[in-house]
Amino acid sequence: INRECKAVLVYADHAAAEAAAQIAKDIIADVTAELEVFDPGFTCTVEIADDAEVEAMDQKSALALIRALRLAPNGVIRRNVATDGSVEVSSNIGVVATSDDQVKIMLSPRSSITSLQNEFKDRLQMLADVLGFDAKFEFEYPGWSYADIAGPRVFVESYRELFGSELRIESIHAGLECGLFAEALHGLDAIAVGPTLSDVHTPDESMELASAERFYELLIDVLKRLAA
Repeated sequence: INRECKAVLVYADHAAAEAAAQIAKDIIADVTAELEVFDPGFTCTVEIADDAEVEAMDQKSALALIRALRLAPNGVIRRNVATDGSVEVSSNIGVVATSDDQVKIMLSPRSSITSLQNEFKDRLQMLADVLGFDAKFEFEYPGWSYADIAGPRVFVESYRELFGSELRIESIHAGLECGLFAEALHGLDAIAVGPTLSDVHTPDESMELASAERFYELLIDVLKRLAA
């Protein structure tokens, strides 16, 4: 998920640029208010540079790009209504990059169910076909859905005896390697577990040291129980 981005727009003269800047500022105010609850740090600025020398794409290509960005699914697509309402399918526009002769829009669709992932890919292919883009799918990993397996129960029992409190098992929506391992090793009892991390995959990422110590103690005890 992109942390920051910038775009350069070209207008015929300073007056047109001033008018566009005002429209952009009004939109920024609306978006800032929309994001205030869950992304209070959002900021966006507009600057006007006169007499800039740039290369601009033609109108047809620019319109196709705008349509693709507006129509590409971005956010929660489907929730698991049978359990806790956690996200089951999502997509996000991660990177939009321009070069001399092409524009790349990189999306990251995620699903815990492989069939739903395939259905979503089919939708993306259709969107690309309609707008005149080429679609390429790569770096995929299979879905991995939560099930009532032995691993979590062992962790819950160990955590209770070690620390005198209950361990909460939750399903989350993220990209993990567990699906790859489970597909390659049939019958694998896989869970994702680790210390407390904050602001993951950003320059502000941090780890709570006390939780790392607890996790190490927990992991050693679980392995002993499974080996017994």
